Amino acid sequence: MGAAGGHNDDGIRLGKAVPSRCTKSDVEEHIQAAESAISQRLHEFALNYGGTPEENLAITKAVTALDSMRKDVAASKLKQR
Repeated sequence: MGAAGGHNDDGIRLGKAVPSRCTKSDVEEHIQAAESAISQRLHEFALNYGGTPEENLAITKAVTALDSMRKDVAASKLKQR
């Protein structure tokens, strides 16, 4: 597996680092982009071989992390009101 912004052995983009200074809107856009990429990869799994156990575990972890990030952004927005 490569570093953030890199590619794995299959040439799949692994993600892009979020800039250290970005707005909550920027973070939400990054989350949406990541969710879209995951959805696309899951679609590819459905069409092909179902993914390796490692790929499926990585996707599960990524979805969990994105859910946590989305909750953090929402909580932060509520605190600012």
